[in-house]
Amino acid sequence: MINKPFDYHSINKLLLGKYKAEVIDKLRFRDLLYGVNRTDIGEEVSELTEGLIETDNSIFYLINDVEVLNANCVCVPPEAYPNGKVFTGIQVMLPYILFVIELSNDKGKVINYGKWGSFGDNLFKEMAAVGLI
Repeated sequence: MINKPFDYHSINKLLLGKYKAEVIDKLRFRDLLYGVNRTDIGEEVSELTEGLIETDNSIFYLINDVEVLNANCVCVPPEAYPNGKVFTGIQVMLPYILFVIELSNDKGKVINYGKWGSFGDNLFKEMAAVGLI
């Protein structure tokens, strides 16, 4: 859980507007995150989000617009690799960003969120700048 829940409509507007995100179902989220035809990964939200999101009050987003990615992302963020080398043990490249939010029971507030992708991006900084986090 995050320290302070924030308004769902604000983050939804940011994701769908500026970031041109698409709302996707949890099966597409699973396939994009873990690969197609993974029979070892079920459909439980907690399992799909590595325990980050615990309820089915969740919305999954895909950010894959080329203009948005080019304008707001860097492929290899230098701060993530302080020794100047990219770790090569993982052979996965996500040319998109997956974002998930967990809503309160009344569905008005975001109580948790997570992001996956291979890009350094401005999303968390922008969320902080507009007072969401």
